[in-house]
Amino acid sequence: MFPKDKVDALEQFVSILQKNPELLHSDQLGFLRDWIESLGGTIPPKKSQEKKETKSKEPEPQPEPEPEDEPEPEEPEEIFEDPDLWHPDPEVVVQKPDSSLVISEENEAKAMELKIEATNLQNEGDLDGAIKKYNESIEINPTIAMLYANRASCYMQMKKANAAIADCTVGIQLNPNSAKAYKVRGKAYRHLGKWEEAAIDLRKGQQIDFDDSTAELHKLVEERAKKIFERKRRQEIKSREKAEKDKEKELKKRQEELRRQREKELREQEEEEAKAKSGAGGFPGGFPGGMPGGFPGGMPGGMPGGMPGGFPGGMPGGMPGGMPGGVSSEFMSKLFSDPEVLAAMQDPEIKALLPQLMSGDPVAIEKCKSHPKLAKLMAKFGNMFGGAGTPPSNTSSKPAPKPATSYKPTFSTDVD
Repeated sequence: MFPKDKVDALEQFVSILQKNPELLHSDQLGFLRDWIESLGGTIPPKKSQEKKETKSKEPEPQPEPEPEDEPEPEEPEEIFEDPDLWHPDPEVVVQKPDSSLVISEENEAKAMELKIEATNLQNEGDLDGAIKKYNESIEINPTIAMLYANRASCYMQMKKANAAIADCTVGIQLNPNSAKAYKVRGKAYRHLGKWEEAAIDLRKGQQIDFDDSTAELHKLVEERAKKIFERKRRQEIKSREKAEKDKEKELKKRQEELRRQREKELREQEEEEAKAKSGAGGFPGGFPGGMPGGFPGGMPGGMPGGMPGGFPGGMPGGMPGGMPGGVSSEFMSKLFSDPEVLAAMQDPEIKALLPQLMSGDPVAIEKCKSHPKLAKLMAKFGNMFGGAGTPPSNTSSKPAPKPATSYKPTFSTDVD
């Protein structure tokens, strides 16, 4: 009924589709899908699409959180056993006198008399009386630094360290070289446990005017101030190292986020490219290796009688009874990579006509042959084949038709 070589070619084609059903999703085989579905068959979904959908649903792997560094215990502050610490008195502020203030000679002399009285009272132990005289002296002449330093020393005997510090500060402002003001303020800081401030003032006072009575206290203060300074320096180093680690960790985190973002963009780009390739349709370069077996002897059974109706006489110069036997894969690749052919095979009108054209129904074929787009496509096929083919066996006794000068497709309702 059908030539064996054409049946074999069809069997090879079906075998290829069985091995790779995704080929049925090619735009070129849309008519075949429609025919299968019209018979109640189903087309298996694209595996690549299923994989993409599954892949897209999978949550992106999250980077494992880095273990948090355990906070290092802070170095405890060294507490010195010091029975000489005083309970702090209320802090006071002593205003520095106006530098433009002019003191008369009489007031200068009066202030010095009051200073001497205050010193005597201090030596006698009358500290309140001494403070009162110092106040009167400073009120008359507030520009003498020694008055503030002496009153501060009186406050120290009363264990009023903050009051002494306030007086010494004004005395140093009036006379930056007042050794007594520095030493008294250094001792006041020492009794408040402010070792670093005490070391600075005692060091400065000893540099201006060294005395043995202050040297031993100065040594003690320097030792304790050094321990405090070293502890603070260790803390600063740890804090700096921690800040650098945190900065490095943040940098790594940002780099990881950028890397994951780039990977995501690359995946999306690859998916888009794969989608574009699959959506382009057709078999790039034609069916692999051409149509199976090169469709020896033409389309199976010559698509009974060649293309429906047998294309009587074949396409110009041949192709009678279907496409010529043993069409090369190179030609089939050229055929199915031709833009015009691909565009025509995707044309909805032509796709709708192909099932009727291949049905073998004479009435349907007669209806199709007048369609201008289909006629143009047949003309394209004729030009590409260039007269290849041999006359069918049932017309071998007839002379071969002369090549047409201009191709016009003809149809026949004859069926082999």
